[in-house]
Amino acid sequence: MIQKTDLRIGNHLKYFIGEEGIDWDATKIDVQDLQWCEDKNENFNEVHKGIELTTTILVMSGFTEDNHNRFTVWKDLQTHYLEFIVMPDGFYPMYAQLPELSSEEEQRVALNRIKYVHELENLFFVLTGKELNVNLETVGSSCL
Repeated sequence: MIQKTDLRIGNHLKYFIGEEGIDWDATKIDVQDLQWCEDKNENFNEVHKGIELTTTILVMSGFTEDNHNRFTVWKDLQTHYLEFIVMPDGFYPMYAQLPELSSEEEQRVALNRIKYVHELENLFFVLTGKELNVNLETVGSSCL
């Protein structure tokens, strides 16, 4: 169940619209949605759910894939990078700092698994202080 503390204004979620043959569509959360989530959480969760993260969404968000099924982004991270290891049960982020001196080794921190686009958006914001531009229209409705 999605809680208010899981969301930020601008996060992407699925929203049940049930019209014109489309049941779910992508939406961006605004301040009214956050209030709705807090005041009537069960009702909010009946018509909202997370958009499952896919490798296509990672690539469309600026990540590059290597030969080991890992996705990396350097954008706005300066001497660090964010890498995702793809597993059957979700995406495992790894935050790494490059060595500053030749005698140092790369330092890596494993983070909790994420499964949804809004979790990716929140993680990127925490690490960079900037929004990640996720364009779900380019990805297509098959991701929803």
